[in-house]
Amino acid sequence: MTVSLAQPGCRGTTTGVVFRRAHSLRGAAVQHQCTRRQSMRRVLQAQKTETSNTESKDITETGGKVKYDSKATEVDLLQPAFTRRREVFVGRLAMVGFVSAVFGELLTGQGVLGQVGLYTGLSRPVVQALVFGIVTFNYIAAVNPRSPTWSFENQKDVRKRPPGPVQDPRKDAVSDPQGFLGISKAFGFTKRNEVFVGRIAMIGFAAAIVGEVQTGGKGPLGQLALPIHTPIGSQLAGFGLAIWIGFSLFAAIGLGNLGQAEGGEDMF
Repeated sequence: MTVSLAQPGCRGTTTGVVFRRAHSLRGAAVQHQCTRRQSMRRVLQAQKTETSNTESKDITETGGKVKYDSKATEVDLLQPAFTRRREVFVGRLAMVGFVSAVFGELLTGQGVLGQVGLYTGLSRPVVQALVFGIVTFNYIAAVNPRSPTWSFENQKDVRKRPPGPVQDPRKDAVSDPQGFLGISKAFGFTKRNEVFVGRIAMIGFAAAIVGEVQTGGKGPLGQLALPIHTPIGSQLAGFGLAIWIGFSLFAAIGLGNLGQAEGGEDMF
C-alpha cells in the first residue's frame, strides 16, 4: 500500500520521487563507468603505442635521421659490463684513441705506452703494468657472475643485435659479406657500420699496444713499416694510412647516406 504525501498542486508520490532519483543516479553511474572505460582504453592505447615505438623498434626515424633506442640497457658508468650502449661508446673511444696514437707517433716517434709515459713522466714498465692491470680488472669485473652483463634485461637487450656468422652459419664472407661483417653497405655513415668500425678500432688499438711491447716501443706506423725495411718505412706507412682514411671518408660521404635511417630495427 502506498501512502500519498503529495501536497496540493503537486504530482507524484514518495515512491515516484525515489524511483526517479534512483534512475537518475543509476544513469549517472553508467555514464561515469563508460567515461572511465574510454579513458582507460585511451591510456592503454597510448602505452601500447609508446612500447611499440621504444621497445619493438630499436631505432626510429626523426626527420629521416637515426635516433638512439632510449630503452637500451645501461648500467652505472663505474660498473664494468658488456652492453649494447657500452660497446658503441667504447668503440668510439677506440677510434679516437687509434687516430690519436698515429698522430702522436708522427710527433714523438713513440707508441701508445711511450706517449703516456712521455706525458705523465712514468717509466715504460710502470705504464705497461698500469694499462694491463686496468684492462684485466675491467674484464674480470665485466664477466663475473654478478655483473650486469648477465642480467635478464641486458641479455634480452643484447639479443636485439642481428645474429653473426657464429649464430647463423649461413652467413659467410663469400655469399653474404654484409651479413658476415655485420654492416649495412660497403661505405656510409650507418649504425651497423659504426659498430663494425668501432670493433675494428678496439682490436687495432689493443693490437698496437701488444705490438709495442713485442717490438720494443714501436707504434702502429712503426709496426706497419716493419715489412718495408726502409729508412722511411714509417712515413710510407703513415702516407698509405692517410690515403686509406681519406678514401674511406670520401666514399662514405659520396656513396653513403650521411646517417639516414637504414631500416634496421636491431641496432643501437
